[in-house]
Amino acid sequence: MKKKQIIRLRQEIPENIMIIGISGTVSDSRISWLLNNILQIQLELNATENKNLLRYLATDGEQHYILLKNRIDDTILHSKHRNIQYFFTIIGLFDKLSVLKKELTKEPDIIGVFELQTNDFTNSFLQKYILL
Repeated sequence: MKKKQIIRLRQEIPENIMIIGISGTVSDSRISWLLNNILQIQLELNATENKNLLRYLATDGEQHYILLKNRIDDTILHSKHRNIQYFFTIIGLFDKLSVLKKELTKEPDIIGVFELQTNDFTNSFLQKYILL
């Protein structure tokens, strides 16, 4: 019997990647609206086959933005960061972090905004959920 051959393509992890954790009780539509207004981008819901995956995408020139919900029902995507509600990833050079943190923390339903270390995430997690 002939064996199946599985070919896996590895996507390189970009050097300029920033992952921001957002904690709080803010709704999906509210957080995407806030990010759109603060950064003047247009996050749009990205349909996926996985019902436990909520992902919004936007592109602005050289930058790509991904908003990923960490918890849907009883499913947690990244258990090490179980207290974080959303991962907001920016791929490309980004110099507005202090403005973003300041504006987001004005929202009463947002408890905290944290820059996370990319080495906290495995390459497979980044490739599966974050990278386009």
